[in-house]
Amino acid sequence: MAVLAQGAEAKVYIDRFLGRDVIVKERFPKRYRHPELDAKLTKQRILGEVRAIARCKDVGVATPSIFFVDLSGGKIFMECVASSVAPQCSPCLPCCTGVVMRAAVLCGLHWQVSTRTL
Repeated sequence: MAVLAQGAEAKVYIDRFLGRDVIVKERFPKRYRHPELDAKLTKQRILGEVRAIARCKDVGVATPSIFFVDLSGGKIFMECVASSVAPQCSPCLPCCTGVVMRAAVLCGLHWQVSTRTL
């Protein structure tokens, strides 16, 4: 397991899953939160991120494929792809987390507008 990045909310690392290299984003528990609240927030945030990535993929944005989501463990297992968008990042970081998240925000807005009934 090679840690690529760690922030206040999660760490991103390379691991093996079903015989292939994958990127794992793991949200770790916050000790300052009540355990039940922390579990609920972690689950909501993971599901939101996975939905955003799926929406981006649906409208043609190059995003890593999601292989597995472990809600109880707070982990997202995704495709390990070479990043041509941000060459300063590790070649296995999925389009750099910031780029993926900016695309997810844009796609989320697109999705909200396109599915709104007028």
